[in-house]
Amino acid sequence: MKHPFQKPYPLEHSGTSQSERQAPALPPHKLAIDGRDRDQLIAFGRRLAAHIRFATPFGNEGNWSPLFELLKNPDSFAEQHDAPPQAALFLAFLKLFEKAQGELNRLSKSHLDYYYRELLQLAPKPAQADHVNLIFEARPKRDQVTVAAGTVFTAGDLRYATDRNV
Repeated sequence: MKHPFQKPYPLEHSGTSQSERQAPALPPHKLAIDGRDRDQLIAFGRRLAAHIRFATPFGNEGNWSPLFELLKNPDSFAEQHDAPPQAALFLAFLKLFEKAQGELNRLSKSHLDYYYRELLQLAPKPAQADHVNLIFEARPKRDQVTVAAGTVFTAGDLRYATDRNV
């Protein structure tokens, strides 16, 4: 027998805000799937290059380590006019890889949004105005003070306005 107070869809409610549904220890923007920057990727390439061997038709053999000796200071690489093209190609690859890396790092936020909005069918709560309490002190020899609706008060960078006559 169905309980008389049980909702047919137990997750159906008025909504939730992002701060209410998310643990502060794991915000999506802090969970980068690939959080390496350009210098870390160059260091990774340097380590990997020692293991990638090549052979030319002329009988030369070696690995790609000398390429990364040229990239010790990638910021000054643009001024080097005699740099080999493969070094510039690798830096161009890193620049393009940043875009793919950005898409990959947004995956956790997209997954979380999909989970809450589509699977759990939760919706964000509408915006709600802040409320503050103000304390007024009347000037001496005045019994009554009126503050008109819409009077603006500042609190640092924030601005508050009265919503009715006080």
